[in-house]
Amino acid sequence: MKDTCEWKYDDIDNYWESSCGLTWYLSEGTLKENKMNFCPKCGKKIKEIINLKGEF
Repeated sequence: MKDTCEWKYDDIDNYWESSCGLTWYLSEGTLKENKMNFCPKCGKKIKEIINLKGEF
């Protein structure tokens, strides 16, 4: 079992998707810049994965 929840960013559609199935929209900045350290759904520490140009 992983001790982190991976959050992938899609810059084309401007949203974050977590490995536990949560979709999240931020109006500005990254998760870290918005002080989001733990997933609100599963409670695990967030690991940011930023994909540019929709490369999931």
